[in-house]
Amino acid sequence: MPGVYELAARPAPFLFRVPPGEYEVYVVCGTSERYENEFFDFTVSVAGREERVRTEGGYRFRTLRFTAKAGREPLAVGFTPRSRWFVCAVMAWTRADADRVRKEIIAPFEEGSTRTWPRTAPATSSSRSGPKAWARTGS
Repeated sequence: MPGVYELAARPAPFLFRVPPGEYEVYVVCGTSERYENEFFDFTVSVAGREERVRTEGGYRFRTLRFTAKAGREPLAVGFTPRSRWFVCAVMAWTRADADRVRKEIIAPFEEGSTRTWPRTAPATSSSRSGPKAWARTGS
């Protein structure tokens, strides 16, 4: 069964409308689709920090972690392609909830999902309602 993911060739932000404060942001880039003979090269940016992701084909995943301070504007996770970008998870939670979210959500997710992922790149090492869902803007 194909995975759920976003794939695009144009820049796009994912915005979190959250109260002001300090947040952790977790991004999983990749897809369980084949994508043979394709190279993905893009940058993920949060609060002025950038991480470049380069991978060939599908069945490859890379996790990214950021810290950010939210103010009056939404917390933005930007994707800027050099070719195309893909992402299958974007989550954010308050720094105050970080230990609980890592233990109850991130650790089980990584343990369960990485068993099925080919080991192409090492994984890098909230509120009561849990991480905030993302809303894609732009086109």
